[in-house]
Amino acid sequence: MLESLNQLDLSSNVLTGRIPDSIRKLRNLSFLSLYKNQLSGPIPSSIGNMTMLTMLYLSHNNLSGCVPLEIGQLKSVVDLRLHDNKFHGPLSSEMNNLTHLKYLSLDANEFTGHLPLDLFHGGLLENFTTSYNYFSSSIPKSLKNCTGLYRVRLDWNQLTGNISEVFGVYPLLDYIDLSYNNFYGELSSKWGD
Repeated sequence: MLESLNQLDLSSNVLTGRIPDSIRKLRNLSFLSLYKNQLSGPIPSSIGNMTMLTMLYLSHNNLSGCVPLEIGQLKSVVDLRLHDNKFHGPLSSEMNNLTHLKYLSLDANEFTGHLPLDLFHGGLLENFTTSYNYFSSSIPKSLKNCTGLYRVRLDWNQLTGNISEVFGVYPLLDYIDLSYNNFYGELSSKWGD
């Protein structure tokens, strides 16, 4: 019944069970952190009703299943952290709707398949980590739009593609890890920029 609540931080506790479907009633939340608990089960599809969210931290739990299509309705999300869970399956193309993303962490899950082609279309992404998964596609060319990138971790996947065609000019980039994938080609001369 906390319909006026704007921020909810329950991180670093010992919460168990599922994220309740009734969370959809907290429509005014802009910040939700359930980080570092023992929550399990899927993300409820009702998360899509929380359209005011700008930060969503669900990392370091035992959450599982596929990321629901409704996550694409969170068009205001700037910071989305799903790392260190048991999510699996492909990412929905609905994630292409998250055009305000600056921070996206998907690492240490069991994701498979392709990264959505227009995942970086918004061009605002600064930190992108998806290491220790089973992604097998090429890196979407829309990553070139993200000139503000400062950190990229794609290590320990099955990503493929010509490495010289994927990356653009990133003057702020201070960390990149592409190890343990299937990339080929020449290192881009643009990296000198």
